[in-house]
Amino acid sequence: MIGLSGTQLSLTERKAIFYDILKEMDKACKERGLKYFLSYGTLLGAIRHKGFIPWDDDMDIMMPYQDFLKLANSYHSERYSIVWCGNNKETPFAFARMYDNRTYDKIGKFHGLGIGVDLYLIMGVPDSKAAQEKLIKKLNRVISIRIFLMRLRSFLAHRNLWPFKNLDFRLLNKACIKEVKLFEPDYTKVKFAHILAGETQLVESKFLIDTINVPFEDGMFSVPRDYDKLLRHWYGNYMQLPPEEKRVPYHGGLMYWK
Repeated sequence: MIGLSGTQLSLTERKAIFYDILKEMDKACKERGLKYFLSYGTLLGAIRHKGFIPWDDDMDIMMPYQDFLKLANSYHSERYSIVWCGNNKETPFAFARMYDNRTYDKIGKFHGLGIGVDLYLIMGVPDSKAAQEKLIKKLNRVISIRIFLMRLRSFLAHRNLWPFKNLDFRLLNKACIKEVKLFEPDYTKVKFAHILAGETQLVESKFLIDTINVPFEDGMFSVPRDYDKLLRHWYGNYMQLPPEEKRVPYHGGLMYWK
């Protein structure tokens, strides 16, 4: 599936691309013996809807940090790219993404990079609360600056006031990687795991060890065995639908075919 060059992608087209990326991720991880999980709204969709949340407009995956590095360093494709602050000076995100190279974002917070699935990296933190807070505070400081610049760029770009094609995040990327390296790379060795998702997300490591496969659309994909505990931690009574007025796409961005 590919549309006419320069045409805007519909929500249906975006979901089809997300699903293709998910299948590619699943294949690449299985070939390399790597672990991944559906996460956040995508995990909620898998359990509550057996697929996409009808109004959702993104896709979320979690990966152990060590497994992600193995994937990022070995994966090569003309159609897809794995982008994170360790290999791209223009990415505004602290987390990683797998992009469909046939698309691009004309303006907005994903400026220039197109449709992508979010890859949230899982690392361990010390058991000591004081040590946790120290690590996370330093990382969040870097992330906060990134978020501010990303939102400023989005605000100005939507008003045709952003003067640059892209913003060089090189110094922030180096700072982010420096802080990430201070975390425990193997979260299974410690009690708590930190999910690098643009903000602080601590969960008990034991919930992110064992996996099962569940239906998502017409396939079967990996989720944490303890998905119920995670979803209750994130969303409370997750099987209850939100009010109708909140059932709308959240992330926005104007995506186009190249």
